[in-house]
Amino acid sequence: MESLSDREKIKMLEEENDQLRSDLKKAQQEISVLERQKYKGLYGADS
Repeated sequence: MESLSDREKIKMLEEENDQLRSDLKKAQQEISVLERQKYKGLYGADS
């Protein structure tokens, strides 16, 4: 397999980084939804 140029490596890492940031944002949104559900469960919907 031919070696990638530094520029190609950087591009691949940047794409992977963008994907990870996107995945992280989705996970954080899921966590906040679950925390709200937990809070409602513990303290009732009126709180």
